[in-house]
Amino acid sequence: LVFHIPKKHPLLIIFSFIFLLKIIKMFRLWRHASIVPSRVSFAVSCKENLVRLTTIKPQIRFLSQSFTQNISNKDTTQHDSTTSQNQDNNHENNNSDNSIIPPKSVRYWLYGCAAMVFGIVIVGGATRLTNSGLSMVEWKPTSILPPLTNEEWDEEFSKYKSFPEFKKLNQRMTVDEFKMIFFWEYSHRMIGRAIGVVFFFPFVYFLAKKQIPSSLKPKLWAMLAMGGGQGFLGWYMVKSGLDEATLVTSYPTVSPYRLSAHLTSAFTIYSFILWTALSLSYPNPHNYLKQNIQKFRVATLATGTLLAITIVSGAFVAGLDAGLVYNEFPYMGETIIPKEWAQMIPLWKNFTENPVAVQFNHRALATSTAATVLALYLYAQRFPLSPRSKVLMNLVLGMTGVQASLGISTLLLYVPVELGVAHQSGSLVLLSLLILMLHSLRVPKSSIRQVTNVAKQALK
Repeated sequence: LVFHIPKKHPLLIIFSFIFLLKIIKMFRLWRHASIVPSRVSFAVSCKENLVRLTTIKPQIRFLSQSFTQNISNKDTTQHDSTTSQNQDNNHENNNSDNSIIPPKSVRYWLYGCAAMVFGIVIVGGATRLTNSGLSMVEWKPTSILPPLTNEEWDEEFSKYKSFPEFKKLNQRMTVDEFKMIFFWEYSHRMIGRAIGVVFFFPFVYFLAKKQIPSSLKPKLWAMLAMGGGQGFLGWYMVKSGLDEATLVTSYPTVSPYRLSAHLTSAFTIYSFILWTALSLSYPNPHNYLKQNIQKFRVATLATGTLLAITIVSGAFVAGLDAGLVYNEFPYMGETIIPKEWAQMIPLWKNFTENPVAVQFNHRALATSTAATVLALYLYAQRFPLSPRSKVLMNLVLGMTGVQASLGISTLLLYVPVELGVAHQSGSLVLLSLLILMLHSLRVPKSSIRQVTNVAKQALK
């Protein structure tokens, strides 16, 4: 990227230098600290955890002392009288679905599904940037093979010729050129169907083997429903560009509203799967005994929300090809705020249908997100975070610099396909890092409930 950066934009070099420094700091922290603390079961470490809680409140200190004293002076007779009852309760719990501990294969399966969703987002970005989304004019969920013979290609190309994109934009397109755009849309659809197969059949297998606890089943059913809905939403988006009556712009393209909904849905599914897989991998939080960690968690959640809004605005930039106007930074023409920002009536249409305003909004949101991440990094220095959370905070800050550099470079170089795909992928990487960080900061209600129940039993 450095060789393509104009000399009047040294900000990109500064971002790259900051990212390099953060990578060095991350490896130093990685070397001298444990990234993944050992996970001791709650039952074994309950006494130790209660003792550590004494540094928070005097009331907890009294609770810990009472619990320790009751444990050491426990009556043997009472223990014998309750042994049979506890065995019966354990037997009932073992027979229930909640007592099922999912095997490692379940979490690996979810990680694999999340990786495939990540991949389809990348292919979807390439499909959009190469203007390939309208090359397949029919939706056949049961059809798998592409055209194989010259006759089949001619038939598919003749179907494409009857729609607005060919009539208005691609009248001189040849069959060989059509094959290139067909390849991207075909790959995008086939990966989507592969994700459905990879998710559905292992899900049925795990259900048949009773390896999924009841608390996890609703989440997996929701993922399955969201994946099926995503397929329908994708065709609903493509259909908007095949009918002149539904065109939002003056040239044939998919509706920016439907494109934004399709991309937002993909990011939501990815986040849902990743969070669920992380909950299976790290059932015990790393920071739930830290003081005032909730404040930092709220700040991190607010930063993630701002990033999500920025990603949605980026979808409208892609839908309107707004990256091809005002290819300069930080000015847009002679001013920072363009004159065409509020030229559409009613005013709300400027946020979704005015390419100039949409690009400016995305710039403003991206700048705000970068500033918020920097503020979050400085705010994090006030909290005793776990080593894992500290490393993730460094990665979030570094990736923010990379993403800002990619966005500015993509704009200055008139949106090349490679940089455009990298910029969209970078947004998903940054979102993934924030999800990992939020997960490391969580305070599960189950842990709080377990501490309360054990403490009450100790005081009896």
